[in-house]
Amino acid sequence: MRISSILLLLGECTVPAAAQPATARIPGLGVAWDGRSGQIRPIHGIPGAAILGEGTRNTRFTAVAISPRHDLALGVSAGEGKLQAVNLPSETVQDVPGVSPAPSRLIFSPSGTAALAVGTRLQVLTGLSGSPEVQDLATPPESGTPTAIAVSDDAQLVLFSAGSGDTASTWLLAPGYAPVQLALSGPIAVAAFRPGSRDAAGLAPNGSIYRILNTGVPAEVRQVYNGEERTADPVALRLSADGSRAYSANRLGTIAVIDFASASIETIDCGCVPTGIEPLTTSNLYRINEISDRPVMLFDVSTPAPRVWFVPSDAPSSDSKWSGQ
Repeated sequence: MRISSILLLLGECTVPAAAQPATARIPGLGVAWDGRSGQIRPIHGIPGAAILGEGTRNTRFTAVAISPRHDLALGVSAGEGKLQAVNLPSETVQDVPGVSPAPSRLIFSPSGTAALAVGTRLQVLTGLSGSPEVQDLATPPESGTPTAIAVSDDAQLVLFSAGSGDTASTWLLAPGYAPVQLALSGPIAVAAFRPGSRDAAGLAPNGSIYRILNTGVPAEVRQVYNGEERTADPVALRLSADGSRAYSANRLGTIAVIDFASASIETIDCGCVPTGIEPLTTSNLYRINEISDRPVMLFDVSTPAPRVWFVPSDAPSSDSKWSGQ
């Protein structure tokens, strides 16, 4: 769709109907982190007719993770490396005490009710919208940096994989318990929990998909898809709300929908370099790459055949306001 058409549509969205109060707003798909300018920026519009909005003026963060609910962001402050929670509607910022300085990774649970901070310690975070609580997790001995990691919405389980080749291992971690190793013969490249559940899945470097069902101690592990080119070299994995499908993205730009019941796969090329599968505020719509000098690509599974939409690229914004969704 041409830029002029997008701008016309967005302009129409802001014009109130006659005899109605002027409360109509540009529809919003959520927000995203612009690493070029260090800003949190809204994505205005609808799939197929969207643009990036103006971002925050303050660039105090060196890294940011956006909650799947788009009501909260976690950021690492520049200089001190403090973890801070940003309430996006109110624009208020609060420190999250007890987290090791300058975590290298911030990971939300599938519904955004919990998060992980990966740094000198592995810590699970809850209560982020009110009074944050932080718990340290015991990690496997000499495991090193995880190759794949995910946390359940109830913050009670973490899927943790580390190592490569013969040294690779995958574990379940739980607050207050010792790690429990899972019966997986090789490494896991990416992992995900089902929203609102302790069921999880892992995707191996060769593209094989494993389900970890009724996740407890010990968990039941099933291989549900054999590795192949369309799922190999994965960078992201996400499970549908009902747990019937998995969505994956790989380094070649192939976005796949895998149906667990039929073991069938449907793919689409995003024409980009994927970095994740991040939920937006519209159901069944995901952002699959970062803001850059190339378009932001959106992955849509709201119809039987998956689709890809684009949000035009632009220059980094220096204006204020992240809340104009």
